[in-house]
Amino acid sequence: MPFVPKLTPSEIQEFQKALLSAFRNKGALQQMVFFGMSEQLNTIVDDAPLGTMVLSLIQWTVGEGRDDELLKAATDKDHGGNYGNPDLKAFAAKMSNRKATNSTGAANGPTGSTGGGPSSPHPLPVTSPPVTSPSITVLSETRDLAPDDRDTVGAVLTDVFSDQLFDRPTRSNWLKNAGVPGRVIAGLPSLGSSPDNAAIEVLNRALSQDIPIEQRKPGYTVLGLILDQILASQYVGQDKGRYLTEVIRRYNLIRPAEVTDSPSGKLKSWLADVPLDEQAEAFVRDRVGLNRFLDVVWLQQAVNACRAVCRVETPKQFGTGFLVADNLVITNYHVMQEVIADPMLAAGVELRFGYARRADGSVDKGTVYTLDPAWRMDSSPNTAAGLDYALLRVAGTPGSDKVGSLQRGWLLPQLHTFRQGEDLFIIQHPSLGGLETEPQKIVLAPNAVAAENADHTRVTYAVNTEHGSSGSPCFTSNWELVALHHSSFDKTNNEGIPFNAILQQSTIKTALQLP
Repeated sequence: MPFVPKLTPSEIQEFQKALLSAFRNKGALQQMVFFGMSEQLNTIVDDAPLGTMVLSLIQWTVGEGRDDELLKAATDKDHGGNYGNPDLKAFAAKMSNRKATNSTGAANGPTGSTGGGPSSPHPLPVTSPPVTSPSITVLSETRDLAPDDRDTVGAVLTDVFSDQLFDRPTRSNWLKNAGVPGRVIAGLPSLGSSPDNAAIEVLNRALSQDIPIEQRKPGYTVLGLILDQILASQYVGQDKGRYLTEVIRRYNLIRPAEVTDSPSGKLKSWLADVPLDEQAEAFVRDRVGLNRFLDVVWLQQAVNACRAVCRVETPKQFGTGFLVADNLVITNYHVMQEVIADPMLAAGVELRFGYARRADGSVDKGTVYTLDPAWRMDSSPNTAAGLDYALLRVAGTPGSDKVGSLQRGWLLPQLHTFRQGEDLFIIQHPSLGGLETEPQKIVLAPNAVAAENADHTRVTYAVNTEHGSSGSPCFTSNWELVALHHSSFDKTNNEGIPFNAILQQSTIKTALQLP
């Protein structure tokens, strides 16, 4: 296969523009990456403005040697791509022409070969074979930083690259002196670009889960090496030094046993120098999930989510459901099972939005909607192989209807990779031991997620639910809709259906107008 050189900075910028033109929101980008590359966007790039996410995605694929795969996925209309976009078509044609040019050069042969052809204008890279030596270990405990820590560390690294490290050679030497493996540095195509872009790329690469580290520094992650090098430099004062030291300790970036060998010579002293009361006030818990500093708008996001959740009242039982489009509600199949078996019961189904307790203790009975005559959109049974969902068309437009001065709105399912110990929130209508379900409740459960099964069709979590909670929406601590609550699982955990599985169903994709 002919060698196609890595994207140049100008080509990365052109690719970014094309992707932004073709995928106008995070959901469309997620779908393309998931269905076209079998990857989860939120495990590759951090949540950020769309332009930054697209740039980070391109940088990651270039570093992993998968930029051709990204372009193929972006233009594959059968797997979430958008081939009809003119900017994307133009960029794909340009890359195809460049590949053809390099193929011709490869056929003529490099300088000095028996073919005697002209040398390629792009030298072949020196690549190393896969390392299988026992002298290599993988520090799999390296994990992502909390958003505020990621932003702060990125800003410090940007300052470093803005000072005397102004081009690729100086930055490359600085990373090499820090002990960062050469193969990691070689996978940083934008290292010579603007300080902020270079910092984002280095930080994303450093946080990868699969970077091998030589045993000569067995206690260091790649980010640990970089932060220790910053501590050893003139780039930080005492306040930033203490902060970076705390980041190293909190995320286990350098194992405690290695602190005495820290090249900076400052790490150990700063760890000892932080006053105990200052440590306790600032960092009593890891700043992740509910323990991070939350913007006040987070509370408004919770209220917005609650407006889209309803109590499902059938002639046989109660459950919970929620809007995923202007007139589409999703709930569990087993909540609607009797109605699906006997469609004559559909006329008695009511969807009650806004059933909640007021501040004075009284109960708002909410607004009732009924099912559309063509109500059954799609379903999957409550079996071991099924996904236990029912997608229902509602009469009217409850999502567009006003609640006070605001539209009710609806929830957008997200693709998500669950992590053990992740927070999970559920908005629900539980019975709490009564004959009928209660006004709307919310459970905020830290460290809730227990496990996700191998085929990503079930996720278990320690979040309180009751009879009537079936069909409730499950959220991350950022109010991302990621699962449909399904049932109890065992004595310690309940179970939900990840939207990763539900969104792969063709009828769901069509109904929600997904690519």
